[in-house]
Amino acid sequence: MSAHKQPPMFDSDIVIDAIEGICHKTTDTACAAFELLKSCERFCISAVTTFELMHTENPEQRRIFGQLSLEEHALTRQISNLAADIANHARIEGMICEKCWAMLPTRTCKHCNGQVARQQRINDILIAATAEVHRVPTLYARDGGMIELGKLGKFFQNTQIILPPPAPRQVPLLPDNTVRLDQKKRQKS
Repeated sequence: MSAHKQPPMFDSDIVIDAIEGICHKTTDTACAAFELLKSCERFCISAVTTFELMHTENPEQRRIFGQLSLEEHALTRQISNLAADIANHARIEGMICEKCWAMLPTRTCKHCNGQVARQQRINDILIAATAEVHRVPTLYARDGGMIELGKLGKFFQNTQIILPPPAPRQVPLLPDNTVRLDQKKRQKS
């Protein structure tokens, strides 16, 4: 841990979306992540995020990721121990399925329609534990499961896990990536 004030940490999905924004994709999530990236003088990631980004088959994504100016936090025994404590507590509290480790209630992947894999949950817990151990004040994530982890206040004394701010033209999202329509909008539909 360093003595200087820690910059915010970006979860893997935020970094991927920011790279898409750099590549001029105009989805709401790409625009929001790109705006967040531009607003941060510095940001950090977990080594787990590096793994998640570097195993892509997209060479342009790997190239852009390699050019980003960021701080990367390695996994340590302290991080692994905290991640294990978080996982065990979440399982006892019924937040994680005992068999697949999916955050409950489970969500279906929007890409393949499969349930979220155990490995993804382990990665989320390791990233969140990395932020806490390094006293990162803010971890930006879009993943509803990651946001739920942040509600385990007992484990997160230093880090707040939050959604990134919406892009200027974007409608704010709920933690599960849905939009809440107000009464006026419903009547127009």
